[in-house]
Amino acid sequence: MPTAKFLPSVMKVLPPRYQHSGFSIIEVMLALGMATVVILSVGNTLIANQHVVVGSLVREQALNLARQTLEQVQQVKDQAFGCSVASGQCHKGTQSCTPNPGYTSCWLAQPVDTNGDAVVGPTYHVDSTTMEIKNDGDAVNQFTRTITFASSGDDNVKMVTVDVSWTESGVVRHTTLATEITAWKNL
Repeated sequence: MPTAKFLPSVMKVLPPRYQHSGFSIIEVMLALGMATVVILSVGNTLIANQHVVVGSLVREQALNLARQTLEQVQQVKDQAFGCSVASGQCHKGTQSCTPNPGYTSCWLAQPVDTNGDAVVGPTYHVDSTTMEIKNDGDAVNQFTRTITFASSGDDNVKMVTVDVSWTESGVVRHTTLATEITAWKNL
């Protein structure tokens, strides 16, 4: 063990300020522990931030899908609900309506398909290929959207509600938009 004998003699040669310099193993362990805590805290913050950003993007997609669906309903409202007649009662399939005075058209209680048959709900979707209102909701990517129609007391005004739902972290989320659609005086 010549090395062990050599170290004490070297320590005597060094000035006192250098004899105890350097880090002990405890100081190194404490520094590593603190660095680990800081790194884990920053990592957890970044992961939480990523979940917030992804959740926000998904909610924005759902809101856009709901807006798009309301626009589709606006495009097909007269085709789906409208019934034109010169005078008297208007008939389409099994449904009928009577235009208000001054009107040559009225809206039916239920939407109809291109054959004039009633599409019975309670929930609907707009088929983007045929631009017809169909019964039940539909799935678009990770979202499920449904449309409901409610009467407002005026036969020519309908309350339209679009609900878009999706699952995020095991929890079902919803975005809902609603508007009123109105019949024109004459179709």
